[in-house]
Amino acid sequence: VQTCALPISGTDFAIRCGIPLPPGAVRDISWIVLRDKAGRRLPLQLSPMNYWPDGSVRWVELDTITTGSHGAALDIDGHDSQANPPQNPVSVVAKDDNTFEISTGTMAVVVGGADGQLFSRMANGNGVITDLTGEIEIDGKIYRTTADSARILANGPIRGEVELSGKMTSDDGHIGRFVFRFSAMA
Repeated sequence: VQTCALPISGTDFAIRCGIPLPPGAVRDISWIVLRDKAGRRLPLQLSPMNYWPDGSVRWVELDTITTGSHGAALDIDGHDSQANPPQNPVSVVAKDDNTFEISTGTMAVVVGGADGQLFSRMANGNGVITDLTGEIEIDGKIYRTTADSARILANGPIRGEVELSGKMTSDDGHIGRFVFRFSAMA
């Protein structure tokens, strides 16, 4: 077992970070767990970021939700019970080729849509935003987002993330490309 202390304090907030790992230490990220000071496993979502020449994981991206913890330890130990899932896991569902619905239980967002929409709808409690487009004005010309690529970058349970990319266009042509990413945490 290898342990790395993380200085976590506060209650119920999201953490996203990259953690470096020594060569040869981790070949399977399912062996990585995060425990609070009482030894309880915290909800955890992991993605390898890059690898050492020997094929072991060099950096791992970590997403978690603290639950009243005051400090935590990152352990590499595959022989442990499962983590508690987050109270409201994030889910990302493709509605079509360039539209995705992200839900956290308390917030629902439709990313993408027709006519350059970045958000078709975002609702959180009583607050609702609809038909948000990306546009800028340069020398009196309006340039709007036109997505030609959309993809899911992360799909829960801690974090959901979607990326739209394409051109900024006007009636006269385009001025360049854009990348729009939206992340939601449990």
